[in-house]
Amino acid sequence: MNDKFTDIAKQRNEQILQDKEDNKSPLVPEHRPLISEKQKNSALFKTLAIVVLTMVILVVFFIILRSSRGDEESVPAQDTTEDDQSAETTDTEDEQDEETDTTEEEEEASDTIDATEKEDSDSAEDAAEDSDFSQEIQTIGDESVDDVTISQIEQKSFTDFYRIIFTVESEDDFPMVTAELKAVSNLVLLQIYGISTDNSGITPGAGNDVTGSVVATVYHEITSVEKLAKYSIGIKETTGFYLHTLENPSRIVLDIEEQEITNGNGEEFSFSTDDQTIEGDVSGNVISMAGISYTNAGSAYRIIFKLGTIDSGTIPSATAEIVNYEGGKAVKLILSNMNSDFAASSNYDQSFSDSRVLGMKGSFENNTSTYYIKTSGEREYQLYYRKAPAQILVDVK
Repeated sequence: MNDKFTDIAKQRNEQILQDKEDNKSPLVPEHRPLISEKQKNSALFKTLAIVVLTMVILVVFFIILRSSRGDEESVPAQDTTEDDQSAETTDTEDEQDEETDTTEEEEEASDTIDATEKEDSDSAEDAAEDSDFSQEIQTIGDESVDDVTISQIEQKSFTDFYRIIFTVESEDDFPMVTAELKAVSNLVLLQIYGISTDNSGITPGAGNDVTGSVVATVYHEITSVEKLAKYSIGIKETTGFYLHTLENPSRIVLDIEEQEITNGNGEEFSFSTDDQTIEGDVSGNVISMAGISYTNAGSAYRIIFKLGTIDSGTIPSATAEIVNYEGGKAVKLILSNMNSDFAASSNYDQSFSDSRVLGMKGSFENNTSTYYIKTSGEREYQLYYRKAPAQILVDVK
């Protein structure tokens, strides 16, 4: 019996050893998979195929979606670009048209108006009487009116006055308008308030000259004040004016009283680059310099030498010529018959903020005043005089 158990135990030990050699756990029955290797591989292949197919579908979907969005974005962008290009082209053409129109307006505004042929004053609508004219400041209209359009400007010459007419459009009454004589600058300043649009045809910074009249220029001033239109009416002699209105259509009217021209402005002297001379009406050194002023007179830059006298006569002899000066050009002005000149005696030196006239220097010696008016290149100029008040003037174009 013992030998039988011994044999069984021996066999069991041998089996354990054999199992160890075969990497099998003793006493654990061999595990057999429920799914065969073939079935496992088949399932794995199907899973991978599904994953791959899903990824392909997703990729295709995103490509289509992105392409669709790109088309939607690109089409409007292209249309917008074309619209922008069209708009830019249109704007450019409009700007070119505006520039062309502006040039034409400036050319028209710069033309000289010949007022030699005059209409009978009695033929004028609401003709001004002698008692209407004054040199005092004048005001018309309502200051609360602030949406007015100037549709045009007209100028007419009559035997007794020169008329400047502003046609205006407004749903209300006439706007406030003032007219004031600026004797120092030889002009009547007209200011029209409440102007939203100015289609007078004279661009700011431009104007027209007038011959055959006491009026010398009609100039549209540049101003930074909103809803204000400013016009300077240059005059050859101090004179009266009459500010009033006309109806149907609504018009603002400024009548400038005509005067006999004795100042030698425009008709006697003209713009050129040649030497120019004034024969004075005094003898001896009797003229004094009372002051110097300068202004933008529209078509020209104006320098005014204000004179005083200590004897009979009012105008000294004067000569002007274009010379080389300090590396550029200048109008050399010589005033004779001078008793004194406070400016030139102090070595007058003034710079100007103008594109035509850069500055002026002066000196005084042997009863003669010498001024160099520095210009930007060789420019046409006009030397002339006024007797009321006594002045020597130089206009530089």
